[in-house]
Amino acid sequence: MEDESDLYEPFRSWLASTLGGFAFSEAWITATGKGRTRSSGKWSRPDVTAVTVTNYELLPGATVEVSSYEIKRVSDADDIRSIYEAAAHGRWAHRASLAVEQLENAPALSTDVIAEAERFGLGLYEMRRSEQGKWDVAQVREPDPREPDPQNLHDLLEYFLDLIGKAKRARFVQAIR
Repeated sequence: MEDESDLYEPFRSWLASTLGGFAFSEAWITATGKGRTRSSGKWSRPDVTAVTVTNYELLPGATVEVSSYEIKRVSDADDIRSIYEAAAHGRWAHRASLAVEQLENAPALSTDVIAEAERFGLGLYEMRRSEQGKWDVAQVREPDPREPDPQNLHDLLEYFLDLIGKAKRARFVQAIR
């Protein structure tokens, strides 16, 4: 892969294919475009974000869960700053994860990266290109759930739901009511 952004759509597509059985589910690319500045600061936007809504007929309310995914190329896989960037998204995500590109026959992630991911409660994923040119994604570590600040969560949802368009935003609002 030449650019990190080349990994976003394959990961988003794989993630979207795993999100079934929810009243609402959506995974989308939320990275800031190359060459554009962020008014919200460094490490404030994950590369991919997923939102799910679960509701039950006999229980009041709905459960909204936001998951964030920071994606890195193989050349950055063992850079510990990748862990800190993914951890920064935990201020508003229920589950924060790091996904790294791995070469077909490369060894697993370094023990330092795995240990830091555990320390921060991050999920870890490996992306490997198959012989057919498709991407295989495997979860190495499940993220620890957390409870983000409600105002941070609301602000994030407001921003990201504006990105996905009025129809999907309306589906989200219907699912939480």
